[in-house]
Amino acid sequence: MLGSGPWFVYGGPSPFTGYGAADRPLGATRLCVLVANPDHSIILGSGNCVDLP
Repeated sequence: MLGSGPWFVYGGPSPFTGYGAADRPLGATRLCVLVANPDHSIILGSGNCVDLP
């Protein structure tokens, strides 16, 4: 399910290292990643979520 963000659009090499523990939004319990097309439309079924410790 899509939320209200915060969003970070990234098109660089792997692994992504743009976020750290200090960047975690208050109350965040999961981190979700999706793959998108060049026009920023989501490729359904392309990502997943993990629970944050």
